[in-house]
Amino acid sequence: MRLAPSGGSADVEPCVATFTQWNKNRPLRRVTWVCGPEHVLVHAVREEFRKLQVPHYGYYTDVVTDEPLMWDSILTWPRGGSLAVVYGAERLKNLDRVTTVVETIPELARVLFISAEADFARVEDGEKKVLAPHLSAIQESKEGQLIRCCKPSREEDMLKLVASWWPGAGLNLAAEVMARTGGVLETAYAACKTAELAGLPASPDYLDMAVQQTPSAKFAEHLVAGKRKEAATEASQLGEAAIGGTLKYLSGLLDSLRLYHAMSASGMDAEQIARKGIPRWQQKHIAPYAASYSAQRVVRCRRVLAVAESAFRSGIRDGVLEAVAALW
Repeated sequence: MRLAPSGGSADVEPCVATFTQWNKNRPLRRVTWVCGPEHVLVHAVREEFRKLQVPHYGYYTDVVTDEPLMWDSILTWPRGGSLAVVYGAERLKNLDRVTTVVETIPELARVLFISAEADFARVEDGEKKVLAPHLSAIQESKEGQLIRCCKPSREEDMLKLVASWWPGAGLNLAAEVMARTGGVLETAYAACKTAELAGLPASPDYLDMAVQQTPSAKFAEHLVAGKRKEAATEASQLGEAAIGGTLKYLSGLLDSLRLYHAMSASGMDAEQIARKGIPRWQQKHIAPYAASYSAQRVVRCRRVLAVAESAFRSGIRDGVLEAVAALW
């Protein structure tokens, strides 16, 4: 049976941590509550717990109808090694039971609560907000930990994370993956997993095989590169459900081009631009086209997008993206 130690100093294994902090040592404490907007990182935490070799394992998904049974199972399991994974933890009603679990859980048992909330629940306490009681109980226990799965704030940490998903990859290849997946961690993870399962060497030569770009991303990238014909071809492959997301993706890409153009024109170097919010992997990706996106052109493109978004909201679907390609 392999169980990680539940102890550790607060500065090494904090009881309240971001994924990046937790990922340094990956402590598997007895009671863990996970939340956050990056589902792929939540998945990584869960998979680390599932590596535990324990005789008793259970997972609970329908916490609304089966909550009493769930609590009974967790609180009455044998005192040997066990792991319980509770999905949809934000929907639990009898949250006082969390405190009971924290106080009574056996040494070799682990309970992982997975919440779909973007952050930890808080309650009013005078003029400030504090952690909800069930989360506070976990935080205050040396056997508990709270992990918020958000995108790493430092570019280097994010690239190291992506590189870890493709065996043998370095930071440069990770940057290429991020650029080719639009900076979306979930898409980057899928690409790296594809590479790993296919046994692809960690090399730029295999990026096209690993990264299956969506038509939305291809449409936007062809468009900003001035390849209207290719963009129109990609637009014809997009279904109605993808139009809204494609317009949003293109709007974000246009913002990055505008900012990069202005900052580079002012003499800022790559490091200074990165501090302003455009990571270096994205700079490399948009630099070849940014020079042609002056403030005046961005205004014109914004008008095109505004018309397209208005048409989309009014129910028009046919030809929306093709019109954007023609007018860009």
